[in-house]
Amino acid sequence: MADLGVLGYTMVHSGTIGECIHAYQRYYATVCSGYDIRLSRQGSEAVLTLSLEELSYPPSRHCVDDMVSSLVHIMIRLSGRAIEFSRITLMHPEPDSGDEYRKVLGVQPEFNKEHTSLYFPQKVLEYPVLYADVRLAGWFEERTSDVLLKLKAGRHFTDELTRWIMEQLRVSLPSISDAAAYFHMSTRTLQAKLQQENTTYTRLLNDIRKELALRYLKEPEQSIADIAYLLHFSEDSAFQHAFKKWTGLAPGQYRTIGAK
Repeated sequence: MADLGVLGYTMVHSGTIGECIHAYQRYYATVCSGYDIRLSRQGSEAVLTLSLEELSYPPSRHCVDDMVSSLVHIMIRLSGRAIEFSRITLMHPEPDSGDEYRKVLGVQPEFNKEHTSLYFPQKVLEYPVLYADVRLAGWFEERTSDVLLKLKAGRHFTDELTRWIMEQLRVSLPSISDAAAYFHMSTRTLQAKLQQENTTYTRLLNDIRKELALRYLKEPEQSIADIAYLLHFSEDSAFQHAFKKWTGLAPGQYRTIGAK
């Protein structure tokens, strides 16, 4: 956990495993790992999905395996309890040493799947974190928040690009080449500038569309189809799929539950 710096200490002092996961989701940018995790629910199970599409390069099998193993052992060590994962899916092909995975993860994973995900009972999210101190949790979260604010404070180009994307979304979905042409630079230079500010064009565009979607869903007069059209999704189902990836909820569910 110390490898995650002040974020790691925030997670150590979170009250429950669920709060620990949410702390990582809020502040993962402070560790500049490029790996995000999404928490969703399927029936009686919770699902942690490792988000990799924002990376500007294909992640190696070893990096993915390291992250999955870390998630498994963080949850076990912080709770001090055995966690029975019902299913673990990995996007990469099965290596020759595939049998070794069961020894590390406790379950034989499924390979060549669409997502890298961990499935486990929802009750695990309520497991208390051993030795968590509420007073220290607040102090460390303030420090982590300060670090995140300082990172964002240096995102001058990102802010300028965000304003331009917002303007373009009124008429079309701008591509990275459109943005590069507008700012009179090559696509590679634009990517490098965004990388210096700890983001990517895809991540920025998705964040903007997500925030607009959340805003539109609070307006009862906007139908799901209208919102999909405003955000330039090819069809309603594409918007539904994207929104569920962003929030773990379908747009209709968010409108009745999350928008309250």
